[in-house]
Amino acid sequence: MQLRTEIALAMQDAGEPGRALDELLSISDGYRRVVGHEDILTLTAEVNLAAAYQSVGKYEDSIGILRRALPALKRAAGNDSPVTLAAKNNLGSGLRAVGEYDKAISLLREAVEGYEQILGAHHPETLAVRNNLASLYLAKGDMRNAQSAFEKAVSGYRDTLGPYNVDTLRAMNNLALVYSRNGRPDLAAQLYDSVLTVRRKFYSETDAEIRHAVVNLASVYESVGEYGQALNLLLRHLDAYKHLPDRSVGEEEWALKLRVLAVYKRQGQFQDAIEFLHDEFVEPELRDLTPDEHAATLAIGAVIYFEAGRRAESADLLRRSRIAAESIPEGSPGGNLLDSAVKLVNATVDPSWRLTRRTGGENAS
Repeated sequence: MQLRTEIALAMQDAGEPGRALDELLSISDGYRRVVGHEDILTLTAEVNLAAAYQSVGKYEDSIGILRRALPALKRAAGNDSPVTLAAKNNLGSGLRAVGEYDKAISLLREAVEGYEQILGAHHPETLAVRNNLASLYLAKGDMRNAQSAFEKAVSGYRDTLGPYNVDTLRAMNNLALVYSRNGRPDLAAQLYDSVLTVRRKFYSETDAEIRHAVVNLASVYESVGEYGQALNLLLRHLDAYKHLPDRSVGEEEWALKLRVLAVYKRQGQFQDAIEFLHDEFVEPELRDLTPDEHAATLAIGAVIYFEAGRRAESADLLRRSRIAAESIPEGSPGGNLLDSAVKLVNATVDPSWRLTRRTGGENAS
């Protein structure tokens, strides 16, 4: 059974949660038949099974198993045994997924305290559960406790795993987010900048990890009105895309360019925004945009021209955007981008504007 369990857990780690779930379900049933429901082997198998259910999004099944198993685990192995603590952590994660935050927090607090006692405050397992607790505070909106928990997690990860470890960087990123929400953009910017510096040592400028770090740091700069720094950061990042050998404009790059336009717009630099718009977007034969992105970009351009007081050009772009949008089938990829652009136009230029796509259905609004 032990070998089968190790194989099933390896399947789960290898991205085969369905096969792992079937195997762990069989193992759990086998233990129940052979050694009974309250044997530590059966209970350990059920903890593994509950984690597998969570990996495929079946949280209620996982919660049910763990709620039944946890009292028996406390009797069989003790309140602070590794398997009992794992059950508390997993049950807390499941309860978080279904919105039962207070019960989840109580369980994760117990798990953190137990891991600290048996493994120490800086053991990777302790740090992982503390990070889960911090994330739960963040999800609940308890920023004071989230900040304290993430600060401890970051300190522990740095001391134990080093400044370049992926878990350290993720905890730093989350702590920066909390600092930003707690009115400390200075501390948030320092952390985001540190994350970006480390990421650039290991990833190319166009990697998703770099993009996330750039967007986060730019958002902090924008929040305190440092638009010049935000622009420099975004433009430097975008410049790297122009040197890719297989040149194409993906949705991520498209979204970054819209961020640049938004920063220009917030500063009132409408002429710079218009020049950027024409250089990067407006001529579709020179740009690899999807139809939805093309229509949305024209709509964004209409807003920029409108706010710059160039109403005739705004109306022309709005007309071209309508024509482009009407040829797009309902539900095509990128539709959310277009719908967002439509809402922006409705709020800025023409409150009555609606787009009808080719296959009918409800109008975008």
